[in-house]
Amino acid sequence: MNKEQIFFDIDNTLCTGEVGGTLESCKKCKPFTDKIKIVNSLKDKGYSIILYTARDIKLKEVTENWLKDARVKFDLVIYNKPRFSILIDDRVENIRNISSIEDVIQHIVK
Repeated sequence: MNKEQIFFDIDNTLCTGEVGGTLESCKKCKPFTDKIKIVNSLKDKGYSIILYTARDIKLKEVTENWLKDARVKFDLVIYNKPRFSILIDDRVENIRNISSIEDVIQHIVK
């Protein structure tokens, strides 16, 4: 079983939403089912899925209920991600460039 970790943001990555979100916006967000299928396929292949969000820990219950309802498979949710305008890192991929599980695996194998 593979235990490499793959981190995904929630809002505007796996669903519509506001950065950080409010209780109401978290309840109303709409899933991006194509991206959720990729996350679930990676989880099924043995990858550890960590969701990383700017949502406040006070939104944990509504967030995790929404993830359950949207059938997102994950291992952990990390809350209170720092807010930034741009992230510069040597291991980052934009969700807009990911259309299949193969796209993700291609970046892992590099």
